[in-house]
Amino acid sequence: MKAVVTYDGVANMRTFWEDDATAPQRLFGVDSLDDPIVAGISPITHLSKEDAPFLIFASDSRSGDFVRQAEELYEGLKAAGASAELRLVKNAEHCGPGSLSEIGRLNLAVNFFDQTLK
Repeated sequence: MKAVVTYDGVANMRTFWEDDATAPQRLFGVDSLDDPIVAGISPITHLSKEDAPFLIFASDSRSGDFVRQAEELYEGLKAAGASAELRLVKNAEHCGPGSLSEIGRLNLAVNFFDQTLK
């Protein structure tokens, strides 16, 4: 993988599910958010300096859930020494346009790929 653009992705299943602690049981048959399976399916567990550059978009819907996930991914990538850029989209529902139109978001993604994949 040479470049990644993500919009409202989940980076840390543990913090994403902390308001619904039964989700791991229902989905994976584990009893706790501390189960290694939960960490294993969380992208932040696997970050490294060798990761491709990321452009991360996050809408501010759902009480900040996606912003929190985007910030965790961004901070994890930076801490690992990987390249990352974070764009918060105000007044946006999940994957919606909000303060940044879909064309605007697409243009940013295309420019990111153009610069990153040279």
